[in-house]
Amino acid sequence: MSHDDHPQEYHLICRTTGESHGGFATLAGAREYAREENLEAWDIFHGNLLVERHEPLR
Repeated sequence: MSHDDHPQEYHLICRTTGESHGGFATLAGAREYAREENLEAWDIFHGNLLVERHEPLR
């Protein structure tokens, strides 16, 4: 299997602005970044797999 078959990083997308942020080693690291940046809603992916959607206002 290629390296792409087993992603090593988490990728965060702000659901409000569409801005993407990548390169997080852990899910916790991506969550911490989102909170530090005061993002209201976000998706976190591991490869093409959506692992978390945060939408507190919906």
